[in-house]
Amino acid sequence: MIYLNSSKFTTLKFLFLIAIFSIVATPSVYAQCTTSSGTYNQRILTSADDAEETEATGAVNLNGTTYELLYNGSSQVNGLRFTTVAIPIGATITSAYIEFTANTASSAAMSIDIYGQSIDNAPTFTTTARDINSRVRTFNTVSWTPSTWVVGTAYQSSDITTIVQEIINRQGWASGNAIGFILDNTSTANTRIAKSFDNAAASAPRLVVNWQVNAAITLTATVSGCFDSNGNTAGGTNQTTVQVIVDWQNRIGTQDIILKLQGQANVTIDPDLVSKPYVYKYTLTADASTKTLDANWSTTTTCAATQQTLTLPTGNCLLTPCVAGNTGGTVWRDYNGDGA
Repeated sequence: MIYLNSSKFTTLKFLFLIAIFSIVATPSVYAQCTTSSGTYNQRILTSADDAEETEATGAVNLNGTTYELLYNGSSQVNGLRFTTVAIPIGATITSAYIEFTANTASSAAMSIDIYGQSIDNAPTFTTTARDINSRVRTFNTVSWTPSTWVVGTAYQSSDITTIVQEIINRQGWASGNAIGFILDNTSTANTRIAKSFDNAAASAPRLVVNWQVNAAITLTATVSGCFDSNGNTAGGTNQTTVQVIVDWQNRIGTQDIILKLQGQANVTIDPDLVSKPYVYKYTLTADASTKTLDANWSTTTTCAATQQTLTLPTGNCLLTPCVAGNTGGTVWRDYNGDGA
């Protein structure tokens, strides 16, 4: 059994804390660039994709010659489905709305709650009872208070970016999938009557989504304290470890990432061969110098992570070792800052 008196235990704790807090982490730096963008702009293309469901009975109508928003003699819930939504995986939605064309003039006050269908690829509506209301809704919802409607005029909903983004962010999303929407608000007895696909295909409800794909690189660097290359034995050199964590999103084509630390050879990171985040360690001389750190794609040089400056620790890392009969000295030191 080993006994450690209180003075030695206190010293051990103190030195352990010194070893930990000598590691300095620099804030993450992040930069992104837009590599592609586009607009999805499409109307309802089939009769079954602008559906109405009576709240009381659950009956679904797929062939309405007009599209009554939320009230048609009684409360109803409405469904919309837009197909071949060509938005790539990882896209950022910058704006989105649904457009309706007024079939009937109306000024009655009302509001509409818009949800997306929480699914990777929305199926077409059917006449199965409660087919619309039984569908799982997105977490995000948007409230829309339509203005006064004039016959033949097109009106845009409130911005539904958050709803579309939630669907695009789903793990199973693929460009070309269908997106479904559910419109609901059982507290209103007023209505807006829009043109449906069966009424006028050229004026059927329309979804407009603007999107862009952003490629990004993130860098986080950690500089350890000074340590002796001979394990605290005379004759070693003063060293420090710089650990760099590289992360990225939406890789540009097949480009690699080039990691650059001033005074060191460039490091090529192939996302096909490594998982992210990728960790790389440099062992440098602890000479109190400053180094610049950066990363970029191998070809697209407009998307560099913001350059940061690292300050290396001062040298003279030899510590007084713990010797028999002493109550002080170094009993353990994490030379390379790995916590082991």
